[in-house]
Amino acid sequence: MSRNNNLVKYTIMDYRKISHFLLIGCLTFIIYYALLWICFGFAGLPYRAAVAVAYTAAIVFHFLGNRKITFNAGGTKFWHQVSRYMSVALLNYFVQLGIIGLCYEMYGINFYISAFFGVMSTMITGYLLMNYWVFKGGKL
Repeated sequence: MSRNNNLVKYTIMDYRKISHFLLIGCLTFIIYYALLWICFGFAGLPYRAAVAVAYTAAIVFHFLGNRKITFNAGGTKFWHQVSRYMSVALLNYFVQLGIIGLCYEMYGINFYISAFFGVMSTMITGYLLMNYWVFKGGKL
């Protein structure tokens, strides 16, 4: 019976983590998209510069939100988590930039749709890397 209780407990915790991760992700996406629009659409920055500015601001919110809310790792190893998170963020940045460039420049897909594809391409790996590497050991 205890084994089944543990399975239920971990399943519920995973759903809770995933739902929090998606909520933080949605808020991050809104911040990212708003800054993309301001930088690219309004200020007229080249798309690579717009992505860099929007991505940098969005990952600060994403890190802090996921650290505290999703993975409940707020009281532990801040700089260790920052360095690991930055590794994941840098990897995701280059993946997103590559997908945006491919969709926007090569296939002529609308910039904002291309940015959406870029964000979606890093969602699953981002969650897995944060759950099992960046914030490993957080309590929920």
